[in-house]
Parts: sequence; C-alpha cells; structure tokens
Amino acid sequence: MAVVHVVATRNAISDAVLAAVGNTGQLTLRTAGDAVIATLTLPATSGAVGATDLTFGVFADDTNAVGGTVDHLRIETSGDVEVFRFLPADITISNVVIGAGDTVQCSSLIYTPPT
Repeated sequence: MAVVHVVATRNAISDAVLAAVGNTGQLTLRTAGDAVIATLTLPATSGAVGATDLTFGVFADDTNAVGGTVDHLRIETSGDVEVFRFLPADITISNVVIGAGDTVQCSSLIYTPPT
C-alpha cells in the first residue's frame, strides 16, 4: 500500500522540519566516518515554507574546509543536532572530494516532503 500525503500534511511536515532546524541552522558535509568536512551556516531565519516545500535561506560559505570525501550531508540545528540527512547523489554537487582549505558553497537548497 502506497501512502500519499495531501498538500496540508506536506506543508505541516515542512513546517515541522523548519521548527526542528530553528534559527541559524547549518549544513554539514561529512565523511563515511561522520567526520565534518565543511560547515555552512544559515542566517537568523533558516528558511521559509511555501505550499509544501521548505526553501532554506542563503548559506554562509565555509572558506576553510577540513577536506575529505563527502559521503552524506546533514541539516542540523546550530547546536549540531541532526534534523535530516541526504546523499550527494540527491543534489547537484561539483565534486565529492573537498580539499583542505577549499571554499565550500551552497547556492540553494529546497526540502521537499514525501508525497
């Protein structure tokens, strides 16, 4: 049996994700061993929910990455508490290998709740 969420439920899920991230959340790029490669912080308002999707605000660049191979990415609270994770294959990423001292940027990120 396939579950289908109505628009109001999808909106509520996105609202809950935004509430869990809170103000000044962050995006971390991590290795298979869960070590942090780079951390990109969100502004005071982490994002906004539209009809169903959560559009995150503009991330601050990490201008001095630790470096490593990205295995997964995490959206976290400013206190490093994981809210959700995703794989590099789920986004457009220029390279999963990040050099030490590299600048890491995220031009946009949209969370789409399950349908």
